[in-house]
Amino acid sequence: MKACILWTKATAGNGYGVTSYLGKQIYAHRLAAIKKFGSIPEKMVVAHTCDTPSCVNPDHLFICTQKENLADMWKKGRGASGDLHGLRKHPECSAKGEKVDSSKLTSEQVIQIREMYIPKKVPLTFIAKKFGIAFQTVSKIVNRKLWKHI
Repeated sequence: MKACILWTKATAGNGYGVTSYLGKQIYAHRLAAIKKFGSIPEKMVVAHTCDTPSCVNPDHLFICTQKENLADMWKKGRGASGDLHGLRKHPECSAKGEKVDSSKLTSEQVIQIREMYIPKKVPLTFIAKKFGIAFQTVSKIVNRKLWKHI
């Protein structure tokens, strides 16, 4: 296999080269793939056989689905898990509480739930109905398995 051709101009924070193409910012390896393959089908990604983000060698690039790209990553042992996982190394990057897009509660509501349940022993099902959440969620909140930071 030929050596990598490394992008030496602007890069994104993730190590991928960036450039401008047709008035839009694009990853450099995607532009190299467009020049080699003609186009990149919608919902497809450009992956590297060399696993080097800044490489723009067209011979090192292939088009695949994101699922195939992730399978390739795990097959090559590049997936981070356990203590090497990014959120384990940098837990401050994880969204918490109201900052989670799917959150149905505010910090104030979590405090109310705990105040209702702990001293007064209001039934979980009553609290759940009042806040429009599952009683299992209420249980996890009062037992500090959810919303630990509050």
